[in-house]
Amino acid sequence: MVQSPYDALAANTWMVLEVAGVRLTAEIGLATILGDSEDGLSVDEIAQKTGVDGLKLGGFKYFSS
Repeated sequence: MVQSPYDALAANTWMVLEVAGVRLTAEIGLATILGDSEDGLSVDEIAQKTGVDGLKLGGFKYFSS
């Protein structure tokens, strides 16, 4: 199936964001931090453990869904 130019651009844009999100997750050890938590963590708790600004992490959760 042929994509419209808009769909192709959107797909490539989101692909770059997905790669950046995976890289960030690996660099800050997010999987380990969440895996070690019994009850889950708030954005503020994750920010404290990773040293990443909570506002940036709060925005990141929208890309990780």
